[in-house]
Amino acid sequence: MTELKKPLNTNDITEQIKTLQIEIEGLKQFQKLIGYEQKFDVSIIFLLLNLVLIYVAISVYLMSADVNRPWEVSIVPSVVFIISTWIVQLLKRFYTQHLIKKENLSLTAIRRDVLRTRTDFT
Repeated sequence: MTELKKPLNTNDITEQIKTLQIEIEGLKQFQKLIGYEQKFDVSIIFLLLNLVLIYVAISVYLMSADVNRPWEVSIVPSVVFIISTWIVQLLKRFYTQHLIKKENLSLTAIRRDVLRTRTDFT
């Protein structure tokens, strides 16, 4: 037996298209927000803010532990923490590139595909 297909209702299709357009616009805005957050994570402001907050936290801790010259002693741990954070980011980048090579994917093709979906960000 053949099933009878419902005739297409143009109002339903129009509503579905409008709904999809709204969802796509929401996804574009979300991607833009994620892009801004990622830019902040690698900015010099984020780095300096982290450095100052870590320095103050270590200094206060050393003051409470009655260490001599806590403001001077806390410089090295603060700088080492920031350097270790950079190393972790660098290792993440190398690992990601390793996975891309392992799966025989072209990094330029991936970036090209991402740029096609992110036309608002160029």
